[in-house]
Amino acid sequence: MSQVGGIDVEIKKQSSVCKQMRFSIDRTSLLSTLSRVSGVVERRNAIDILACINIKAQHGSIKLMATDLDISIFSSLAADVSTEGEVKVSAHTLHDIVKKLPADLDVNFEDARDNIRSAIGVPSNKEIVFTSGATEANSLVMKGIAGFQHVISAVEHPSILNSACNPHIIPVNQGGIVDLLALERILSELKGNMVWLQLQQSISFFLLTLYP
Repeated sequence: MSQVGGIDVEIKKQSSVCKQMRFSIDRTSLLSTLSRVSGVVERRNAIDILACINIKAQHGSIKLMATDLDISIFSSLAADVSTEGEVKVSAHTLHDIVKKLPADLDVNFEDARDNIRSAIGVPSNKEIVFTSGATEANSLVMKGIAGFQHVISAVEHPSILNSACNPHIIPVNQGGIVDLLALERILSELKGNMVWLQLQQSISFFLLTLYP
């Protein structure tokens, strides 16, 4: 793994959704952009996804986006992208990490999966699932209920939304609260018993699994 001043910078992501994204970028430019984009993100947000910044690396640049549902901020930076990909990470955590790094250096981002696989002796044909941040744990749970119908709020974590097969999406208002009329309409069209699972969000909302 490439290092910056002796510090490895790693971003965890969903193995079932993203490739092992790798890119290198100037630390000063990245910090300036993170400061601007993360300004729309509250440090404590009841809706987890709104505490994140979306990073997309492709075609020699990275694109950053954050929103509070009222305002969205987009920015693009030139970067040396060796592997394209997209990930969502905590905006303020990433900002704080980059801020502590030495100035006038490049920051190298890459997935730690292969290094960990080698360090603990896991065969290349076996999958490693990172569960500390729940992102990949959520994906694992979703795989276990893949045969059912899913009703999910529009602001659920991407690890749930992206792992669901043809989900019914419930729209939300500007406060992140689900549209109950839309939920009622969706449920009226579905048949079966309902199981209520709250996987990620602390308030709004939950995942519904309907058994056939």
